[in-house]
Amino acid sequence: MIASLILFGINSYSQNSIDEPQNVIVNWEVGTSKSITQIDSTIIHAKDSIFMATGVSSSYTMKILSLKDTVYELLFKHIVLDDNISIESEMINASPIEKMMQDLILELQKKMSGLEYSFLVDQNTALAYEVKNEKELRELVEGMVVVVLNKFLDKSKTELDELKKNEIQLKVKQYMDEQMPAAMQTMINAFNYIFQAYSFPFIIDKTYTQDVEVYSVDQVQHSDKDSKAKLVVNSSIKDDLLEIDYEYIYNKEEAYQMYVVNKGNGNEIPINDFDIDERVISEFDMETSWIKSSLSLVNAKMGFVTVNNKTQVIIK
Repeated sequence: MIASLILFGINSYSQNSIDEPQNVIVNWEVGTSKSITQIDSTIIHAKDSIFMATGVSSSYTMKILSLKDTVYELLFKHIVLDDNISIESEMINASPIEKMMQDLILELQKKMSGLEYSFLVDQNTALAYEVKNEKELRELVEGMVVVVLNKFLDKSKTELDELKKNEIQLKVKQYMDEQMPAAMQTMINAFNYIFQAYSFPFIIDKTYTQDVEVYSVDQVQHSDKDSKAKLVVNSSIKDDLLEIDYEYIYNKEEAYQMYVVNKGNGNEIPINDFDIDERVISEFDMETSWIKSSLSLVNAKMGFVTVNNKTQVIIK
């Protein structure tokens, strides 16, 4: 629900002094493949009762294709295991044609989630910054639009003349053209959320603090809204494992604007009844430089409702 993403500038790796901040050096071998499991669970309490509890498991695969200068090219794919996956819809009291368009767009969104993305990734931070095969993906999506649209038109019980069919096809294409940049950025953000700990400076056995900006992973739903926060990082080494424990201390007013006011709840939840904290613990294999796991804990209070979100990532 409140999974977030850090995007900010990082200086080069520095180890001139044990008191200077440094980063984990990304040293991924070309040809390496990894499987990623992400488990999200959310519990919502209303007063003293559990209002809702949900759990979602997502699987990804990635393969390192090449390294040129300080830029990796890799393949990243979301493995869709559930064909009946549901996507939130906000259209109410829709006409038959509007309902058909809505179902069509949801079907396209499901198909898009299983595409294979070729990312360019900065070796200094492990953050992806470009979808190299964006043109090919756009062409694939355009083909999907035709196939899915024809399927829905054939199944539709609504009589449509050619003019209306062309109008629907044009509207769907316009919608996909508008959403594609945000959809591409959302996939980049999903990757960066998993690997963001590489970009965090730390000082072994000491506390390091830095000002950052926090963005939502889902750019389709939340566009480029952001909130300022302070990042407090602690770290330690045991055997061949490096543990980085970082905490976000949010700017309360900006977080309130992002999570309450922008969702239309400003009149119902005063800022004094809002609070949010987030902590992430990541573990690295120092021999290979690969992150092995991370655990994110987000707690938010909004009036009489509290939200506890846990995201666990395991990389093998």
